[in-house]
Amino acid sequence: MQVLRDDLRAFQGESVLTIGKFDGIHLAHQRLIETIKQRASALDVSSGMVTFDPHPAQVLNPHGPPPLLTDTPQKIALLETLGLDLLIFLTFNKTLMQTRAVDFLAYLNAGLRPRELWVGEDFAMGYQREGDVAFIRAWAASRGIEVFTIPAVQVEGEQVSGSRIRDLLAQGKVAAAARLLGRAPAISGIVHQGDQRGRTIGFPTANILPVPGIALAANGVYATHTVLPDGTKIPSVTNVGTRPTFEGQRCQVESYLFDWEGDLYGKSITVEFIQRLRAEQKFAGIEALLAQIRLDAEQARRLLVSKS
Repeated sequence: MQVLRDDLRAFQGESVLTIGKFDGIHLAHQRLIETIKQRASALDVSSGMVTFDPHPAQVLNPHGPPPLLTDTPQKIALLETLGLDLLIFLTFNKTLMQTRAVDFLAYLNAGLRPRELWVGEDFAMGYQREGDVAFIRAWAASRGIEVFTIPAVQVEGEQVSGSRIRDLLAQGKVAAAARLLGRAPAISGIVHQGDQRGRTIGFPTANILPVPGIALAANGVYATHTVLPDGTKIPSVTNVGTRPTFEGQRCQVESYLFDWEGDLYGKSITVEFIQRLRAEQKFAGIEALLAQIRLDAEQARRLLVSKS
């Protein structure tokens, strides 16, 4: 996959394009990507996506943007897996915000030479969102470019959207979020050395800190898979929260990997959330906590086996 930022001169040839924010690369995005791949193959051109970094909400609402479902490296990795040919990041700033729709379209046309444009039914871009679908179609008609919309996608009667997925994660409903994402919600990070309490009580954990601005499942205990740096996926049980039994203050993601030993300090892992087991709670002491951890681990083992 060819990845460009702002400067389009390295791209050669023609394209079938889609434009949007694409946070989460959820099922609706995946359907759109599959469509443009098929159309690009039929026309013998490149399938391409134009998206924005930083996310527009981080610029328009810097003090309270919604948490992102994917950061830029995750987005690139997911799109590469989906087989996209071309990914263009445009730096979203005040200059781009004030660009007129006709100028933005001319820039894309000169650099990417689209044969077709595919967007959502409610898509709009350019200064004050003046470039809606009707505007784009009128502009494209005299240039031999076809413009198509793709309808909203529903799963079990529920519309797939990034905002709905964020709501589900905030409620700890990771299995429901997975149905809309098309994959398990996950968080990646570098394993750091904690206070090693887990090791002293027989449940050593790999600890990562949540990335600021990235959506995270609600505090609680989850059946999970932990993906090691080499891609190996290990069944695990994970606590998200502040460890109130020990008067913790900082939110952490702590995963106990079943039947695995090794040193992960300083290495990047990914935790995939499969099912919430319970809310985070404060225990009267270590023995009560240990008894609950044993129950959590056994429940997670059974659940993960049943879903394998």
